[in-house]
Amino acid sequence: RSGAEAQSAGWLDSMRRMLRGDSGCWQAFFRGFLSPDGLAAVTLVVLSGLVLGVRLYVGGGLAVPLWGDGYQHTVMAQLIADNQGLFDSWAPYAPLTTFTYHFGFHANVAAFHWLSGAPVIHATIWVGQILNALAVLCLYPLAVKVSGGKRWAGVGAVLAAGLLLPMPMYYVNWGRYTQLAGQVILAVAVYLSWSFFEAPKRDARVVSVWIAVAGLAVTHYRVLAFYIVFVLVYLALSWRRETWRRSLMHVAWVGGGAFLLFVPWLIRVLPGQVAQILLHQVKTAATQVSTFDMQYNTIGDIRLFMAPWAWLLLAVSLGVGLWRRQRGVLLVAAWWFALLVLTNPSWVSLPGTGAISNFALFIGLYIPAGVLIGNTLG
Repeated sequence: RSGAEAQSAGWLDSMRRMLRGDSGCWQAFFRGFLSPDGLAAVTLVVLSGLVLGVRLYVGGGLAVPLWGDGYQHTVMAQLIADNQGLFDSWAPYAPLTTFTYHFGFHANVAAFHWLSGAPVIHATIWVGQILNALAVLCLYPLAVKVSGGKRWAGVGAVLAAGLLLPMPMYYVNWGRYTQLAGQVILAVAVYLSWSFFEAPKRDARVVSVWIAVAGLAVTHYRVLAFYIVFVLVYLALSWRRETWRRSLMHVAWVGGGAFLLFVPWLIRVLPGQVAQILLHQVKTAATQVSTFDMQYNTIGDIRLFMAPWAWLLLAVSLGVGLWRRQRGVLLVAAWWFALLVLTNPSWVSLPGTGAISNFALFIGLYIPAGVLIGNTLG
């Protein structure tokens, strides 16, 4: 605190000198402004404005959220708004009497509706597009961490994911906003957890990790699985005789706190249809998967997710990062390779096909692509 207070006092003194016209202070300001970090900050602000601006521009041309996802998410948000919170009965929209779906996105839409007065049908669009921008901006700290502290890596990640790659911008065409909301929190949860796992001892920052992970759990169940796989891969790559006990304790501390926060909702979800469907998928052997499920889970044309030049740049970025022995690059690459195996368990003769689809995984590819390409650009 004493160091922070001294820094704050020094900053205030500098501002007073600048306001009095101290030429030396102004020169120092412009030197900082034109430094690599200063230019990176300015570039980030400009890119952030562009990323948000193009999404709001697209949203402004829509009368209703698109596709079947847009319809069902609007209905759920409307029910939360009508009931002033979570609900059981779907009347008058559907003859259902239970609600066990993840609701983080819908709660945000209802809150936006209450605060702005905008109709829920429009609030769904605006919150979705704002989250679309946040999904990109949340890659900045993750890319900086992967690069070892280079701010331009974060700028490169925002540029790539926000303005060059089709995802997540294309989500608006499907109204696939719940997965988007989960991926916003995923990037935050991964960054916070990674920082906490590397800390020499446990401290108060674990509270922020608990909130992020529990928030992810009630926002999107499948994206929560993405986070769990990250933790397992981190443990596997950090397995050293002198540190394995500390790593396990850190992970157990994070998992225990987040689980306790999630328990009240988990109790409600377990008897529902969502849990039964997941249990059925996990129990179905690879040889017993239906033809329809196998076709539904095909990867399809990879050019839908990224252009050929982007795939090439991603491969080059991965190669450069591994050649430079960047542990962060290895961790991100191993994480998404493990997720690819998880979405295709039949490759290793394991059950669970369909629990997480290839489509759900590949439309989230902007996360590792943005981070790794940003690392190379940085």
